[in-house]
Amino acid sequence: MRRVQIFAATLVLSAGALTGCSIPTIAGGAGEDLDCAGGDVAISSGDGEYRVTGVCPRVHVDGSDLDVDLEAAEVGVLVVRGDGNEIEAADVAELQVAGQENDIEATSIDVVSIRGDSNTVDSAGTIGRVSVQGNDNDVEGQAVGEVVDRGQGNRISADD
Repeated sequence: MRRVQIFAATLVLSAGALTGCSIPTIAGGAGEDLDCAGGDVAISSGDGEYRVTGVCPRVHVDGSDLDVDLEAAEVGVLVVRGDGNEIEAADVAELQVAGQENDIEATSIDVVSIRGDSNTVDSAGTIGRVSVQGNDNDVEGQAVGEVVDRGQGNRISADD
């Protein structure tokens, strides 16, 4: 009996960690605005429009068909999981994409990592490093540094 209770307590803690209970989450309601206020934020929903402002060390976009405006936010790490999301951002230190057919535009991105197919990443500035595991992805920047392409049909190019 005691063994089961310990396991149950561990399970609850693990489930809380997996759902990101310490990260403010928007889980519905199109048209919502959120100020990161120096903390991490997660948008977990489907088919909605969101605007995020403030200093955001980490932003999670977990859903499908989301339209997310991060242009008024300072983003450290942007994690995009899901399909068909459209995201506009200012400067992003690191972009991690896992999914299909996401469209991300940013002023600048230091590091891009893609695992998935048919994603589009466009930076008006330099992209320092690109790593792609997937097919038919399109990454474009003013200039592009180191590239690791482990897929087929990926287009990684500079505007030079």
